[in-house]
Amino acid sequence: MSEAREHGLFPLDLVLLPGEARALHVFEVRYRQLFADCVLAAAPFVVVREHEGARAAVGCAAEFERLVQRTEDGRVVVVVRGIVPVRIGAPGGPHLYESALCTPEADDDVAVDAGLAAAAVSAFRDVAEAATGTPRDPRVDPGVPLSYAAAGAVELPGDVLQQLLECRDENVRLAAVRDALAATAEGLGEARAAARRAATNGAGPHP
Repeated sequence: MSEAREHGLFPLDLVLLPGEARALHVFEVRYRQLFADCVLAAAPFVVVREHEGARAAVGCAAEFERLVQRTEDGRVVVVVRGIVPVRIGAPGGPHLYESALCTPEADDDVAVDAGLAAAAVSAFRDVAEAATGTPRDPRVDPGVPLSYAAAGAVELPGDVLQQLLECRDENVRLAAVRDALAATAEGLGEARAAARRAATNGAGPHP
């Protein structure tokens, strides 16, 4: 079992997945301190979902990848990248920001179902085509499970993403991603069809 280590917590109403890069606006003094401490120590921190007053038990260890902007009053915009799911344990401290003992969560040792993987990629291509007109495969970086790579590149509901983060079986995740992406592609297709109808004032083609 992996050893628990103390990491600073960055609670947000979002889910960061391993391999996903995301821009974060850091404006509170305590989180600016977290940013400074992690950069100086080359240490990760943990993004954990906090939604409607409830905090998730599993977050994602992340690293600051680059500074995008710094304002005169000290606020920063940074790009962070998810590393690994972690289970959040006992509080740490004392710090200006919250911290906790966090234990990395390893995936189960299962053989990836090629059919599920192909179905997830196909669903991703459908989403890309519905959104941009051009199908494309998800970018999968070395060491990142396909399920996380595909889900992290699309705006999916927070509850779905949290379930993926907490799930340790790649095949279960692939099935969930396939279904979520299929629903997203269908919704995008319906929205485009509605936009086309609106552009013609609701008139259909001539018989």
